[in-house]
Amino acid sequence: MDGVTKKFQKPLFQTLGMFVGMCAALIMHFLVILFRIPFPGYKHPAPKKGYNSISSDDDDDEPESAGERAKRAYLGENRNQN
Repeated sequence: MDGVTKKFQKPLFQTLGMFVGMCAALIMHFLVILFRIPFPGYKHPAPKKGYNSISSDDDDDEPESAGERAKRAYLGENRNQN
């Protein structure tokens, strides 16, 4: 603050440190999700039990929209009846 102007130097070392730190945080994020580590702020879905079908022959497994459910409930239809 003595009135002398100085050339601005970019904080490259600080930027590199921030980049390395954020990469480490990203790795930790994926490890928490992969191994379901209990960590504040993460809500892991419950694991599915049983086996999933790999055949695409059944169209009954597709989730129906809320509108379709409301229409079916209003008309008193069962989903298995077409």
